[in-house]
Amino acid sequence: MNAYNFNHLYYFYITAKLEGITVAAKHLNTSQSSLSVQIKNLEHNIGKSLFKKVGRHIELTEDGKELFQFCRRGFEAFEEMSDHVQKSKTAMGVRLNIGVSSDIDRPFITEVIAKVIRSKPLRKQPLIKLISKESAVVLDLLKAGEIDFAITTNATIDGQIKLHKELIFPVMAFASKEVLVNLKKKTAAEALREQSVGAVLPSKPTILRAEIESYFVKRKFWPVVTFESNIMASVIRAAIDGLGIALLPTVYVSRELKSDKLFSFSSDILWKHRLMIVSQNSRLPEEKASILEQLLEDLQKLINSEKKKP
Repeated sequence: MNAYNFNHLYYFYITAKLEGITVAAKHLNTSQSSLSVQIKNLEHNIGKSLFKKVGRHIELTEDGKELFQFCRRGFEAFEEMSDHVQKSKTAMGVRLNIGVSSDIDRPFITEVIAKVIRSKPLRKQPLIKLISKESAVVLDLLKAGEIDFAITTNATIDGQIKLHKELIFPVMAFASKEVLVNLKKKTAAEALREQSVGAVLPSKPTILRAEIESYFVKRKFWPVVTFESNIMASVIRAAIDGLGIALLPTVYVSRELKSDKLFSFSSDILWKHRLMIVSQNSRLPEEKASILEQLLEDLQKLINSEKKKP
């Protein structure tokens, strides 16, 4: 073991987990050429080839698979030790890192997570860290073991990723009271088609934006876009400020509806949007699994309460 460089082993481990030099180099904040050299040095030191090229991709050789299993156990044990040290240092409960796709309304997620935290005594409350990135980056962090689970709008389920739950949210049209009054009982589709008012939209390449564009295409019209952002809170704020009509999952604006900052055009559901809760396809520690289970339960309760609203 003394002949092996720790960094070489870690770089190999991340490259194997993420299944590619390009994505691993980006994750490790290094160049592809530097990463390739590190892996070549490791192969030279152990006298074995660890990767083979298959088409445009790389795969582990049999020797690579064997080494990866040793690295996985070692680095997972190191992560577990770090969690234990952090837990002792903070005198709090278990530490949990959650990745959230940037196109998801974070206040909505934070509200549910806060409920989970408050349900436990102070000294047993989990230390939860939210990390917001694009969906692809969130999944890379998950595969690399830097987050415990992810809440995302787009996840390709493979051998490394386990789907825990798919949540379905109705999407409706919302606007400020001033906008609704000026439209004189027009439907959202009529107002947008006639360009009586503009649309405030999440920006590309978010999944919700793709769904909205599909909705417009099916109805053969394209409205004037008055505001767009990849930050859901900004889209909601623009609708509150009267910049136009927003097409959003109902749970994203529940607080705004209760406070009469936004109003729905009707009870019509335009389509259904989905979120996925995923983790690594390996068993979560019992304490973390318990928190995930409670989070899923609270999310489902919130969805059910939204469905009951008129």
